[in-house]
Amino acid sequence: MNRVIITTCIACVVVAGGLGMIYYYVQAEQSQSVLVPFTVTERHLTSEVRISGSSKASETVDLAFKNSGIIDSVPVTVGQLVSTGTILMSLQSKTFKDRLSQARAAHNAQLATLQHIQDGTRPEQIAVSEAQLVAAETARENARHGLLAALGSAQSASDIAVRFTIDNQFITNPIQYNSVLTLTTSDSLLEADILSIRRQIQPSLASWSKRMLVLQSADVDTLLAAGVDMHAYLQHIARILDGLTQILTLNNATEFSSTEVAVASARATISSTDVALTAARGDLQNAQNAVTIQDRQLGLEKAGPTSAIALAQQAVVAGAQAYVAELHDELDDQSVAAPFTGIVTNIVAKRGEAAVAGTVAVSMISRGALKVEGYVPEVHYREITVGDPVRIELDAFPGQSFSGTLGLIDPAATLRDGVPNFKVTVYFINPDPRIRPGLTASGSIETADMPAVLSMPLAAVTGVGDTATVLRRVGGATIRTPVTLGVTGTDGFVEIVSGLKKGDVVLVNETKQYRIVPN
Repeated sequence: MNRVIITTCIACVVVAGGLGMIYYYVQAEQSQSVLVPFTVTERHLTSEVRISGSSKASETVDLAFKNSGIIDSVPVTVGQLVSTGTILMSLQSKTFKDRLSQARAAHNAQLATLQHIQDGTRPEQIAVSEAQLVAAETARENARHGLLAALGSAQSASDIAVRFTIDNQFITNPIQYNSVLTLTTSDSLLEADILSIRRQIQPSLASWSKRMLVLQSADVDTLLAAGVDMHAYLQHIARILDGLTQILTLNNATEFSSTEVAVASARATISSTDVALTAARGDLQNAQNAVTIQDRQLGLEKAGPTSAIALAQQAVVAGAQAYVAELHDELDDQSVAAPFTGIVTNIVAKRGEAAVAGTVAVSMISRGALKVEGYVPEVHYREITVGDPVRIELDAFPGQSFSGTLGLIDPAATLRDGVPNFKVTVYFINPDPRIRPGLTASGSIETADMPAVLSMPLAAVTGVGDTATVLRRVGGATIRTPVTLGVTGTDGFVEIVSGLKKGDVVLVNETKQYRIVPN
């Protein structure tokens, strides 16, 4: 019995203490709040969505060569204004120009042949064509020996680069799966790529010297195929040397100076050898095409002019013309041109250096209208539409605003700090020479403009959504009243959809008064 009484007393003390603490905190909170009456009335409300970002060029581009080679000219400088089509950088292209000239000459010759066929062939012309066929076959044999020599030089250069530069100085057990790079690097993927390529080229390294003996008596097609294989082999070696150059550059230590020179020398040799090989392949292919064309022409001349022969020659002319167009495209690929009017922002490579296909060589930005990129939280996504006018403000020009338009809303959300946001792009409407890329910018999109709407300070509201309530003064009493809210204005007032009427008095927590900053 006594134990029950004691337990009951302890419980009463705990409850009383808890109630006392609650009363204390309620009183403390009320003592910190200053509630002032406010009469609900109609008011002009505006609502905005704010975007923050920086000014950017409407177009930016990093340009690279399609082919590897030695840079021949860089006719522009950083900061220079260039127009569409301006050549920004070129590779050495004499070989391509020579091949294009030869192809154009062959095309003109085929046009002349077509004219002769249409006019009829004379016996003396057949004799000339036979002599031309012999000359073409002689030129093909010379080109065949030229490709053999280029293959021999490539085999020697690749052997030296792999055995004496790559294996001797940088890789332990190069053909084994436990091979190790002697350089220290934090880029494990690059190291693995170098070692993998080295193992991959081992069969080529071991077989090319024997293959060269067989190629001495090989036909044209076999030689051309060998040229393609050697080109691929040299490209693999170039990748290894490029990777080693990257590691040495990142290490940036003086003790690597001699090895850097060795790698650079090997890379330059491989690049120039590959260029010579490509030229020799092109020469042999051109010579083979010339023999085929001349042989076909001779056959047509001996057969005599017929409609079928004329049609066949027209096809030959079309093929020669297509080959000219192909070589013209290859020559164009030896240069990097501006895709639009703009300003050069970066030049990576210099004249005389080796350019690697696909590696950025020149960067530029467009000139003219700029843009601002920013993010809008998903709660405001439905409030904005492409084409909405935007008021843009720049920190560099306080007190000024610039007209803009909402040009793009990404279709998919991006998580930022765990909250879904939609990337938006705003374009300046009127170009202004004072505005440069990189300026801190903010944009305001007006999403609502209601001239007369029932409203009150947001500081009068407790809770959000369906739980929103206010303290309404009725006579001498204060009643907690549920309300439905609408648009929140930029001045700290909120639209009243239901729950209150004009003239009602609500209590506003003066310590919570604030101006709304969208987003």
